[in-house]
Amino acid sequence: MDFTRRPAGCFFLAVTISLMAVAHQVRFFRSDAPARDAAPDPALKRAAALLAPFAALMAARIGGAITQDLWIGAMLIVLPVLAIFLYRAEIKRELGRINAEPWLVGLLVGALWIATEPAVESTLGAFLAAQPAGADIAWLALRLIGFVLIVPIAEELLFRGYLHRALISRRFETVAPGAFTWAAFLVTTLIFGAMHGRWLAGALAGAAFAFTLYRSNTLAGPIAAHVAANGLIAAWAVWFARWEFL
Repeated sequence: MDFTRRPAGCFFLAVTISLMAVAHQVRFFRSDAPARDAAPDPALKRAAALLAPFAALMAARIGGAITQDLWIGAMLIVLPVLAIFLYRAEIKRELGRINAEPWLVGLLVGALWIATEPAVESTLGAFLAAQPAGADIAWLALRLIGFVLIVPIAEELLFRGYLHRALISRRFETVAPGAFTWAAFLVTTLIFGAMHGRWLAGALAGAAFAFTLYRSNTLAGPIAAHVAANGLIAAWAVWFARWEFL
């Protein structure tokens, strides 16, 4: 699932969340900010690592929407990839070991998403058919990399990595990844659902990803579940030419 193919309202929600998250960490807006001559707050780097991939993903999606060029939109996936690469050390610190459970949860989420997806007309099939030999495969490969790998990482870093813990404590970096409060769970789940257009299916998916977070106590849990869900959806879309899923 990928909220970035939804209407402009999703962009508004995404930008709003990003601004809230950034304001939460910018020194000017914080009453507990360190003195100007104090050492830099390591929480700022941690926040940047969790937020930058999502911000880059939004920039790529908006760039593709402005140009109305599907090729440019697909190639702009390099932006979140670059953000993930630049902050790879910080992101790696958020990850831990997991078992098979998150993958299985993700496959269940993907299956339910497929089963409940309404049939809609998509122009993607016609676009691919109009491409020169090999170009259709190249475009689809770029799209699948973004859909299956980059989107899950960027969304989970934001929702389960940053926003979930920021709702528990302003010093989010002191909160264990799998810490639970009803407020954090409900707010992130509902916003996740709203940003994916199909609010009920999206909220249930968000709840399932949160479940893997609590069970694994590491961001690797929801990332793996999200990758498995999107991977199954992508495989279904390609195998049965159900391009509306992408």
